[in-house]
Order: sequence, then structure tokens, then C-alpha cells
Amino acid sequence: MTITVTVQTQLIVGEKQVIESLAPEGSYTAVFEDDGQTGYFYAFD
Repeated sequence: MTITVTVQTQLIVGEKQVIESLAPEGSYTAVFEDDGQTGYFYAFD
């Protein structure tokens, strides 16, 4: 399996932010969300 990096950004733990990326092929999406207290990772198909 080949991994393709589709987004790069600086992540500062505890700082509110949302990072999302669409797969270059298919209908997959990945989202990382930090609400300032907890980090969440979502993978969608």
C-alpha cells in the first residue's frame, strides 16, 4: 500500500484547530480536530 501525504501543517497540542484532507483517489477523508482539551481523529468513507 502506498501512502500519499496530502496536507502538512504545524500541530501545536492544546491549540484549537481543524486539519482535514481528501484522498487523491476515492471518497476517503481524514480529519483531525483539537478543541483545546482533547484531540479527535475522524476517518470517513
